Amino acid sequence: MITVPPQLGSPPARFLAGLLLACLALAGGTGGVEAGSVAIEAAWARPGFPGGTSAVYMVVTNRGEEPLRLVGAQTAVAQETHLHRTVLEERAGAGGETHQVMRMEDAGLLELAPGERLLFEPGGLHVMLVHLTQALSGGDRFELTLLFDGLDPITLAVPVLSPGEAPPAPGSGL
Repeated sequence: MITVPPQLGSPPARFLAGLLLACLALAGGTGGVEAGSVAIEAAWARPGFPGGTSAVYMVVTNRGEEPLRLVGAQTAVAQETHLHRTVLEERAGAGGETHQVMRMEDAGLLELAPGERLLFEPGGLHVMLVHLTQALSGGDRFELTLLFDGLDPITLAVPVLSPGEAPPAPGSGL
């Protein structure tokens, strides 16, 4: 349900604001979807070149009463997709000094307890898109399908944000 705060003015102004929000939600303007016990919101991706990489970020919430397991993702815009986690490691240098190194590793199966939110964000969890089959530029959209153990696949439209563009805020709508 979409609600418009009363401080937006007169009833006609609130109606028009609500209509605009509904159109954005129907058009996938907020990069989210709700299917059964799964809610996915605030999805966005980085730009990328053909043959290169990109990453998708979002918030996945388990609104059900049973645990969920996210096991993978698929998209036509990349030859491979991986659930990745970025980790920070400290390594000893040749002279005994300590260096910090960021690296990615396979996140494996991601389990969400009932009511739990899983945050995919830069520097953390993300869906890695490898060997892009097309350019991804700011303003583009593509479909990403998330695969959950025991559930039908869930497909959402993911907007590509230009560098410096603010990502959608979780809770801003589905």
